[in-house]
Amino acid sequence: MTPADATRRLIDRFTREANAASPEAAMRDYARRLVAQYVQCFGDVELPLDMDVLASLRDIRKSEHPPVQSEDAELVPDGQGGVEYRVNPDRPETRRRFSVAHEICHTFFPDFETKVWCRSDAKYRLRSDPADRIEMLCDIGASELLMPLEPFRADVLAVDSAAKL
Repeated sequence: MTPADATRRLIDRFTREANAASPEAAMRDYARRLVAQYVQCFGDVELPLDMDVLASLRDIRKSEHPPVQSEDAELVPDGQGGVEYRVNPDRPETRRRFSVAHEICHTFFPDFETKVWCRSDAKYRLRSDPADRIEMLCDIGASELLMPLEPFRADVLAVDSAAKL
């Protein structure tokens, strides 16, 4: 089996285990469930959500080391059956937050703890490449974690004119 075939099977398994109509729907569902867990633990929340806390809800620890295989961030096995994330401290805060959210989303895939996952540059992704498709799915999930639907919807509904923005 080629690496591309193995990745396609991983995406199919991910979708099937989520009982979702598509990989994108599966990713949104997993991310929204994590946000719901965050809200359940902490009650009413304000945006932005704390990415370190979200990571801890997935049993991901923050490493003190910078990423090795990525300029932004990576998720790496910790050698004890778990994972930790490494994020480049020299990136702007918004980039770091997105990168951590992206790495959290890798943990929604089966067997995520068995290899290093890197946040790669999105400018060079191809939809036809299964590995790039996983990265795109994690970008979708990251957007759900950064702008969660329910808290965002509540904020939007509270605005009845542009003057209140």
